[in-house]
Amino acid sequence: MQGNRDTSIVLKLFKTACLSYAPSEISYRDKQMSRQQLLAIRRMLIDKVTHYMSTSGLFSEGSLFPRRYYDDLILEQELANK
Repeated sequence: MQGNRDTSIVLKLFKTACLSYAPSEISYRDKQMSRQQLLAIRRMLIDKVTHYMSTSGLFSEGSLFPRRYYDDLILEQELANK
């Protein structure tokens, strides 16, 4: 019975932590930025890499491109937050 009780307590504490989570600013290169700003920068970099990859001729059609992978990650995150 002890194991079941421990699991129950852990789940309750985890739910409490999730409900009280508040994203904070992130220090990046000695500058405070929001998570949304960092995501926008990451998106811009991925777009640049995707453009380079598609124009470089190094990758054949149908390859896994970073933008599609990034979009899948964002979709997963949005579904997890619902």
